[in-house]
Amino acid sequence: MKRLPLPLLMTLSLMAAVALSPAGASAGQAARHATPAVKASTPTTVTTSKASEFGERIERNPQLASRVHALLPAGVDLKTAAEGFKNEGQFLAALHASKNLNISFGLIRSKIIGHKTLGQAIHELQSETNANAAAKAAEDEAASDIKTSRTLRTAPSGQ
Repeated sequence: MKRLPLPLLMTLSLMAAVALSPAGASAGQAARHATPAVKASTPTTVTTSKASEFGERIERNPQLASRVHALLPAGVDLKTAAEGFKNEGQFLAALHASKNLNISFGLIRSKIIGHKTLGQAIHELQSETNANAAAKAAEDEAASDIKTSRTLRTAPSGQ
């Protein structure tokens, strides 16, 4: 059986706890009732995930944000799409591979979050494609996006 990523597991647990809690119970109370193994002194706040951090970093960079939004499927929020990825490069490479190969981003995302590499995900979803070459191309595009965005952010104004 595959293990769910911790942020997803925490979200599902909290959602179930709220749904099953008595009327008027707070989310924190519901979470404590749903997870008896968690000590009452455990804080109920969740720290910002890496995906949120690089999602926010992308949003603060207009050039990169514009590029990323063009790669995202219609109606998909950047921070939601980034959830579960290990880092910004992995996320951007998945977006590029999705667009380059006309593969659903959701399918690639689920494979990668399920602990596959980008190459493995591509191979499973399009076995006729040279998965290693496609993954390398997407990773190179992602690296270029990151490098360009950092160069643009650090360039002195007026240039």
